[in-house]
Amino acid sequence: MLVFPTFQVAADDTLLPGLGRIVATLARGTADSWQIALWMRTSSDQLHGRTPHEALQQGRSDAVERLAAQTATRWRSH
Repeated sequence: MLVFPTFQVAADDTLLPGLGRIVATLARGTADSWQIALWMRTSSDQLHGRTPHEALQQGRSDAVERLAAQTATRWRSH
């Protein structure tokens, strides 16, 4: 049995489109997989109060990718 964190899965039990690119982008800023998981479930003003997970479910991968790039840059600077 494979187990995936819920932030990776869409309502139809498939992996969210664009998730691989987003996680790879975030990984340039941190090696902490828990930090990435928490980021996926934290609401953002840049996503109109939605979490990255919710935005991906709504097909807004471009907005999530931009936010991920900004976040990775910020994480690297700390």
